[in-house]
Amino acid sequence: MSRLVLDTESDGLLKNATKVHCIGIKDISYPDEPTEAFNDNPSSDCGYIDSGLERLYEADELIGHNISGHDLPVLEKNL
Repeated sequence: MSRLVLDTESDGLLKNATKVHCIGIKDISYPDEPTEAFNDNPSSDCGYIDSGLERLYEADELIGHNISGHDLPVLEKNL
């Protein structure tokens, strides 16, 4: 069972957001594992946004501050 805590950073609040800059994901089912970061900057050590979205899609549970009012809608808007 994967229980993912997530946070996104975008270029604005939901109404005005046009780009998701990054997604942070922590699987609290495995507290010793590091937090993962996903963006579309090829020069960073992060995974790509698409890989982060795949992780979220496959999760059993999503947890976060205001994920219903911001994070998930902004991800859906920018797919």
